[in-house]
Amino acid sequence: MIDVVFQVFVALAAVIFLIYALSFAAKKRRGSSGFLGLLEYLSLGPKRGIAVVKVGKRAIVLGVTQTDFKLLKTLGEQEVEAIAFKKTLNAEMSKTGSQLADTFNRIVRRLSGKTGKDN
Repeated sequence: MIDVVFQVFVALAAVIFLIYALSFAAKKRRGSSGFLGLLEYLSLGPKRGIAVVKVGKRAIVLGVTQTDFKLLKTLGEQEVEAIAFKKTLNAEMSKTGSQLADTFNRIVRRLSGKTGKDN
């Protein structure tokens, strides 16, 4: 009886591991293809917006509504690279900005602590 329970437990663990490994591999594969991707989205109201969608080395600008998609413009490879560079730059700037804000807050706290001791 104990052998059967042990075999069932081992089989169940193997199936769970296999499912986890396959899902991990699928995520890796999906992320590395990079053929399609949403580069930017600007909401213009409820269920309306403009989307920049990467398709291969190019991108398309779409007007999006609840019932329709309209092609507004096709972007070339250089324009797609410029958008990707802008996103990277913005991400780095926000990191730098938050680090600067943290440093500023620490300085203010130190100064306010020293001022409180002096009074």
